[in-house]
Amino acid sequence: MAFLKKIGKQANTLVETTKINSSINGEKTTINKIYTQIGEKVYQAYEKEGKANNDLLDFCDQIKQANDKIVELQEKLLEISGKKICISCQKEIEVDVQFCPHCGGKQD
Repeated sequence: MAFLKKIGKQANTLVETTKINSSINGEKTTINKIYTQIGEKVYQAYEKEGKANNDLLDFCDQIKQANDKIVELQEKLLEISGKKICISCQKEIEVDVQFCPHCGGKQD
């Protein structure tokens, strides 16, 4: 019975991981669309005025929001997998270690 519970938990983790990875890819697609819009705006401004205008600030804000969402989703993926990022070398490590196996850095 414990074996079935373990498999069920692994399946749930896989489903959740897949959903989060899909969300990350969706955010990256959003960023790429915004980059295209930025390029079009820059070129239009260049054609009309020879320079870019403040319309780009909205696009930059949208990219920042999407990037923040990606970071949030990546943190959730780490949590689901029982991992975290080393505060010293930024490599993925097990959540319960006190010292990074890669760099030896002490973890909080």
